[in-house]
Amino acid sequence: MPILLGHLLLQNMLTSILVTRCKHNLNNLCRVPTNSN
Repeated sequence: MPILLGHLLLQNMLTSILVTRCKHNLNNLCRVPTNSN
């Protein structure tokens, strides 16, 4: 059980880091690249 909880916590931390990095870059790297440009 503790291992599963730790895995969920680590996954949540990684996703939050990715989201903050995407917001920091302010690029369309987070979204799916649409050929609108």
